[in-house]
Amino acid sequence: MKGQGSDQEPKVTGTETEDYLLRFRVPDGLMPDKQFDGRPARLQVHRVRPVYENDKIPSEPPQPWCSSTAALSPAQCSSTCETPPRAV
Repeated sequence: MKGQGSDQEPKVTGTETEDYLLRFRVPDGLMPDKQFDGRPARLQVHRVRPVYENDKIPSEPPQPWCSSTAALSPAQCSSTCETPPRAV
C-alpha cells in the first residue's frame, strides 16, 4: 500500500468483516438454463476491509485485490493489482 508506515498516512491496525445475504430475482436470460428465470436467489457476501489507526482514512485508497467480482479481464487484473490474494 502506498504510504504504509509513513508519518503522513495512517497504519492498518486490523480488519473488519461483514457477512450478509444479497437477495434478488434471477433476470430472464442470465442463466443458460431457463428454469431459473424469475426465481428468487441469493448471494452470500463476505466483506473484509482494513481498519486504520485512530479511525483515519488514507489520502489514497488501497488498491483492491482482484476477485471474481471485479469487472476486469485476467490481463487487466494482473496489471492493476499490487499484491495478489493468498491462496486459502
